Amino acid sequence: MPGQITQDEAFLAMMSLLEKGLVTTQRNLRQELGGRGSGPRLKGFIDEFYARYGRAMVTPPSSATEPGDDGRSLRPDDFIDLQRQLDR
Repeated sequence: MPGQITQDEAFLAMMSLLEKGLVTTQRNLRQELGGRGSGPRLKGFIDEFYARYGRAMVTPPSSATEPGDDGRSLRPDDFIDLQRQLDR
């Protein structure tokens, strides 16, 4: 029987889901984790992830968009910054 999912595992899986453009639901997170994790445990990780990093993932709207900007708040560098924070 596999061990319990760690917060780091869950956070990395959520970052992977977001990079793929998927919503971080319990179902998607469980699938990303290879079918592991109970609903309450996964919900706790999702809540903690957004409590810690949610504000950093949202950028205020600007009047001028950059070329190639599709209006999303998340950028590839955001995930690199989050990974660095997790690695500390």
